[in-house]
Amino acid sequence: MSRAQYRPDIDGLRAIAVLVVVIFHYLPAKLPGGYIGVDIFFVISGYLITGILLREIDSASYSILRFYSRRIRRIFPALLLVLGASYLYALFFVLPNEFVELAKQSAAGAGFVANLLLWSQSGYFDTAINFKPLMHLWSLGVEEQYYLVWPLLLLLTIGRGKRFRIGLVLTVAAASLVWSLSQSHIDPTGAFYSPLTRFWQLLAGALLAALPQARIEAVQARVGNVLSIAGVVLIGLGARFMDGHNSLSAFWGLVPVAAAFMIILAGQAAWFNRVVLSSRVPVSIGLISYPLYLWHWPIISFLYIRFGYVPFKAVVGGLLASFVLAAATYLLVEKPLKRVGERRQVAILLAGMVLFFAISLATVFGGFLVRPLTPLQQALLTEYNTREVYRFKTCFLDSQAQTGSDLAPECSPERAPDKRLVLLWGDSLTAQLYPGLKALSEQHAEAGLLIAQRSSSSCPAGTPDDVSGNGNCDAINAATRDYIVKNRPEIVVLNGRWLDGARAPEVRLADITRFLKENGVEKVILFGPAPDWWPDLRKMLLRMHFENDELPQRMMTPPPAWTAVTSLDDRMEKIAADNGLSYVSVRKHFCEGDQCLIRVSDDAREGLITSDHDHMTAAASIWLLKQPDVLALFGR
Repeated sequence: MSRAQYRPDIDGLRAIAVLVVVIFHYLPAKLPGGYIGVDIFFVISGYLITGILLREIDSASYSILRFYSRRIRRIFPALLLVLGASYLYALFFVLPNEFVELAKQSAAGAGFVANLLLWSQSGYFDTAINFKPLMHLWSLGVEEQYYLVWPLLLLLTIGRGKRFRIGLVLTVAAASLVWSLSQSHIDPTGAFYSPLTRFWQLLAGALLAALPQARIEAVQARVGNVLSIAGVVLIGLGARFMDGHNSLSAFWGLVPVAAAFMIILAGQAAWFNRVVLSSRVPVSIGLISYPLYLWHWPIISFLYIRFGYVPFKAVVGGLLASFVLAAATYLLVEKPLKRVGERRQVAILLAGMVLFFAISLATVFGGFLVRPLTPLQQALLTEYNTREVYRFKTCFLDSQAQTGSDLAPECSPERAPDKRLVLLWGDSLTAQLYPGLKALSEQHAEAGLLIAQRSSSSCPAGTPDDVSGNGNCDAINAATRDYIVKNRPEIVVLNGRWLDGARAPEVRLADITRFLKENGVEKVILFGPAPDWWPDLRKMLLRMHFENDELPQRMMTPPPAWTAVTSLDDRMEKIAADNGLSYVSVRKHFCEGDQCLIRVSDDAREGLITSDHDHMTAAASIWLLKQPDVLALFGR
């Protein structure tokens, strides 16, 4: 944007956008809806870039090559620096497999397809997003994919009136918004990462740039102050009260887009824009907003990778480092590069990005610079097939994409006269018990057990009063209750992440118990929480040095996780006693004091207690279910 059209209040709006994103990533409990800052950035980008392009069209100086030259000079310097720094840090300080994963993210970032990579990797068993240092580049991918298309579409407006421009913007934006609204229900993750479902947000800004200036000034004169204040209030409410569930909904995406639209439309003369957004501090933060956005996430993500959790002191340190690096990038990289000739600068930056892209691909596909592994590390890094063990998408449903009717016939056997029907009902923490229960039934045929497994992701057992809002969870639980009413199993086994529900575990489990007893269930067995090796036991072990490359039998779990598990175990045991349930303290079986089993065999791949941080492996499930006191619960 030329200095003649420079609006400092938009830099102030950039400051708000980047700050809510940074706070959301560093202190998510404070601003659970802070992700809306990215939506605000999209509107700002659409407004500024389309405004420049339309002015060039009006002055007959429109050049797509010049546009891409500007994009390279704006985007590449800071991006190359952050990509290179992240790659070098990972080379020396993360595990070989994590380095390869980082290189994959680097290649996607350099190729501006990070959104498509994350979309392809999404799923129930995918690595937590906190452990992907370049995850935040998804928004750059969306933006640059938009700018591959939009400048070409604007060619259609050459020689046509402003009504045609506005009509083009509205038509494309409406198509994108309708598609986004429909995909939010069909494929929420795809709707979040797809460029087609995001274009409307950039086009909201483009609409402001296309509207006649006289009409905009008339609106500003009448309600400019109201629009500005309303927009800021909307941003505040959205950042504070929206959450991760809303992030997958295009409907809620209207909130930050409308807010940014109103603030920009209000104009620089509006009181809040003039006095607050245009003041020195917001403008200064706005000027470094792009490098700040790039730096802040890799810093905290690498802290998560190293320690599993980030204590408050590290949060403060990470914030300070983010601002220092952002300011240094702006002052020492971005500003000096503006003095370099355009052609030379573009050639150097383009060559650098292509080279980095090639190096990242060489790491991913050719093992370039990847350190060799010890035999123990190789075993720990071998993928554990949780999907097969838990019978994923067969008897353990994906609650986002499947319903109760998708359960395979073998998951829901009917009662048999010579068998006792045992039902596993709940989420993944119930599905993990299937291998042990299956082995028990095969090794102790005299018990006469017939196993039914009706479990689904992030969906603990519940009554009609337990409304989860998680995909098809409520419908799946309703189908399981119908199965219980019809088949009246003798034993029901429960486990789950009870703290994730809207109702307290005491209330929820009391209602579940009442329902089960009313329908002839003779025994309800409640399993408690397992030791939690957050973020991942295998990664924890990989970072340790063991004499002779041999794993110990027991270790101490991370202190914050141990405190939480101990407290929850005691709470669940009391709930079981209050409701007449049989209780299995998984923690007490696996742990002696604070020293907990990390393996039940010498096989470092199959014999570990958990496949991640608290989901049992098949070996651990079998070991637990054959303990005498647990085995006795299933005897006649």
